Parts: sequence; structure tokens; C-alpha cells
Amino acid sequence: MKEALIVIGFYLMTLTLPKSAIDYTYIDSGVIEYVKEFETEMRKNGITIPKQKSWRIYVNPLMAKGQILGYASGMFKDDHVFIMLHPIIPTLYNKDTARFIIWHELAHDLFNIKHGSCYLMKPSASPTDGLRFEYAKEEFILFLKKHL
Repeated sequence: MKEALIVIGFYLMTLTLPKSAIDYTYIDSGVIEYVKEFETEMRKNGITIPKQKSWRIYVNPLMAKGQILGYASGMFKDDHVFIMLHPIIPTLYNKDTARFIIWHELAHDLFNIKHGSCYLMKPSASPTDGLRFEYAKEEFILFLKKHL
């Protein structure tokens, strides 16, 4: 009897847990922590992540030869997230710089935010991006609340 109550309690508890808006199956393990943080911050601030049919965020070795750090090819395709990242992103010593880049690409892909909309969406990377991430994040969240 006690075991049955535990099972029922566990089942009821799982029904009340918030469901993730993101399918993490095809997201590179080196950047999952940044995507999870993005999802948590959006939820905490009452911002709904648009439903997507598929999620694909991966490190593309071919980008190593170029200067582009990330590319959101799912922008304006409102049912798919498809982000390619430079191989250096998961290995960056400065985690805030990696966060800045991931959040920037997610903003493009999920919300179709264009360059120049806020500090997070500046068109090119700079050495101070990591130092300014917290500011950029807060400004971005305010931007979304105002424009969504």
C-alpha cells in the first residue's frame, strides 16, 4: 500500500512540473547549459518561448576557418531552431562570452530579433562582450517584454 502511494505521489508531482519548451536531443552538449539558462530566464520573466517543431544547435567545424561565431539559419522560420556555432564557443574560458553568443543566436532564431535592436543584438562581437553580458541580458529581457 505504501509503495502504491509513493508511485501515485510521484506521478502527481511530475504532472505539476513545468514542461520544457525545448527538445534538447539535438543540442550540442557543450552549449546545453547556456540554452537551459536561457529557457529558465525566459520562464522566470514571464516570456514564452515560441513552440518549435525541431531544435538543432551544433558546433560546425567548417566555421573554424571563418570569423563568424554563430549563425541562426532558423531566423524567420518560426517552427525550427537551427543554429550553427564556431568550434571555439564551447571551449571559451570566459563563460559569459559564450553566454552572450548563444543568447544572441537564440534571440535571432526564436524571436526574429534583428541586429541593433538592443545591446545583445549588436552586429559584431567584441572582447568586452563577456563583461557586459549581465547588462545585455537584462536589457534584452526588458526589450522582449516591451515588444512581444
